[in-house]
Amino acid sequence: MKPFLLYFGCWNEAGHFLWDRNRMTIHDPLKQFGPNVIPGEYLDGSRIFLPTPEQPGKGRLTHIVRGGEAVTVLAWWDRTFDKRPGCCAAIQSDGWDNPDYLWFRFCHVYQSLATKLTKPDLS
Repeated sequence: MKPFLLYFGCWNEAGHFLWDRNRMTIHDPLKQFGPNVIPGEYLDGSRIFLPTPEQPGKGRLTHIVRGGEAVTVLAWWDRTFDKRPGCCAAIQSDGWDNPDYLWFRFCHVYQSLATKLTKPDLS
């Protein structure tokens, strides 16, 4: 398994994609990172990873086992770059992270993006 910390969502413009830390779109995450990465199309508007009802800023932390490995997903309804209903963002990482540590890692690795986003409300 290759370690990963990936962002799904818009980055400075409309269009939801899975991104790496270098602002490169990941087109084949399973090939690049292995079977435990969750492809972007599974995160986009997912009722598994996102809270209902849809409220901008509200998020959910999910731990799952995929490809035999632990994966943490922090997903939230986000209107930072795309104001349309149904827009969301997510961070996923290998391992079993708590939300504060995952957000800290994200802010450190994706510094230019993280300054524009607000930490999701998990209450």
